[in-house]
Formats: sequence, C-alpha cells, structure tokens
Amino acid sequence: MKNEGKRTIICTFVALSSGIFGMWLGTKVSTFYRTQSCYHKFGGLNILCDSWVKPTALWQGSTTGWWTGTIGGAFIAGLATSKYK
Repeated sequence: MKNEGKRTIICTFVALSSGIFGMWLGTKVSTFYRTQSCYHKFGGLNILCDSWVKPTALWQGSTTGWWTGTIGGAFIAGLATSKYK
C-alpha cells in the first residue's frame, strides 16, 4: 500500500509537469504557425493582424498542449512505475 501512494505522487507530478511543458510548447508552435500569414502584410496591417490572431493561437495552443502533455506524461509515468517490467 505504501508503494502505491508513492506511485500516485510520482505519476501526478510527471503528468502535471508534462502538461505545463506541453502548454508552453503548444503555445509557441501555435503562435508561430498562425502568425505566419501576418508577415506578408504591409505597414501597420501586420501589427493589427498579429493582435487579431495571437489570442486565439495562445488559447488553442495552450489548451491542446496541456491536454496532450498531461495525458502523455501520465501514460509514460504509469508505464515507468508499473510493477510488471
């Protein structure tokens, strides 16, 4: 019973850490790809385009990264701490 508690703590920590890293990475990737279309605008239109596109990119990238990282991290930690190796 004592080892199960440690396993739960390890899996939780790895899942949350992976989720935070996935959120950061998802935000970077989504922002990069969504703002590519704004670089071809002239004058102040590229700034306007950036300010229109970035909030959606930040939200979608962070949400997708959080879920993907958390589920992936929990799966990997569960495999790493399993009794049957």
